[in-house]
Amino acid sequence: MTVDELDRIRQTLGLRYHMRRQAKVIAIGFGIAERGGKLDFDRRDCIIFYVRKKRERLRQQLCLPTEERIRVKRGRQFVEVRLPTDVVESPPKLIVPTGRGIRHLKRNESATAGAVVVWRTASRRQFHWGVLTAGHLFRHRTQVPEQDKFVRIKATRNREVQGRLIICSNDQDGVDAALILVHRQSLVTGELITAGQRTRGKTVRTLESLVNDQGNEGRTLSDHKRHPFLVTRYLPTFDAVSTLGTIKHLLDVRSEKPGTFRQGTSGSLWVIARQASCQQCIGWQSQFANDNFVRGGGQAMATILEWLHQQLASLHDVSAEDIELRLVSHL
Repeated sequence: MTVDELDRIRQTLGLRYHMRRQAKVIAIGFGIAERGGKLDFDRRDCIIFYVRKKRERLRQQLCLPTEERIRVKRGRQFVEVRLPTDVVESPPKLIVPTGRGIRHLKRNESATAGAVVVWRTASRRQFHWGVLTAGHLFRHRTQVPEQDKFVRIKATRNREVQGRLIICSNDQDGVDAALILVHRQSLVTGELITAGQRTRGKTVRTLESLVNDQGNEGRTLSDHKRHPFLVTRYLPTFDAVSTLGTIKHLLDVRSEKPGTFRQGTSGSLWVIARQASCQQCIGWQSQFANDNFVRGGGQAMATILEWLHQQLASLHDVSAEDIELRLVSHL
């Protein structure tokens, strides 16, 4: 199914169950179901209802159906789509932003730096260099005092690179991202890029590919290491974490290693099929050590770069067509 079709289904179901308080649905996704807390690979193409708490006993009229029938418009016609459903317990208090790694010069707040981007305007040949990361630590861009916009980026071998916060999302933007302006040479000195780093852009995975990635493997690039994960679900929108607002186009993934998506890994770049795919923004806590932060949530990089393109155009006071933006490296 397409990105638009899945979003229309989500909207229809959201309206259908919005007033059903007893269900306590906090999000709707699409992907692999669960059985006994484990992924059920025999049920891959399901509607997933994320609920605050599953109840063993519930009146029949309050139960969510085992199958949904929804009419979807394709071209000039409507077709009926039937999809099995599953209910997954996901208490909002256990879903947390996971930022650390970039910090203000005068503070200890931090977030992981995930990717290097370059951009230029049509009137200039020289590229600007920046580091892309999660935005939730910087809050609203209007609330960051000018003197606090300078940050240190954790580099290799305990080295740090200084940069300046120039763009940061707020909870109305639909993304969780921030851009740190840096000098190219400082990235080389900090061993975040090589001296011969090119400005040729890397391939970014499209939304159309991401919505069909359930069951595919990927890698999260945090702590200068590659940690494998499995893509389990796609969510058109996710707003269960109040401090982040609504996040558009989120992947729910799972690792076999506890702590993979722990505090300090927000901003990490995720790679699927050798393509830059998502940027981590949340993790799922657990009361059991062997399950703690084995689940993570990452926003589509294509969505973040589309937003960043518009923000850079506004920053330079030019039209979006006059901005050339490329993702050139991961950290």
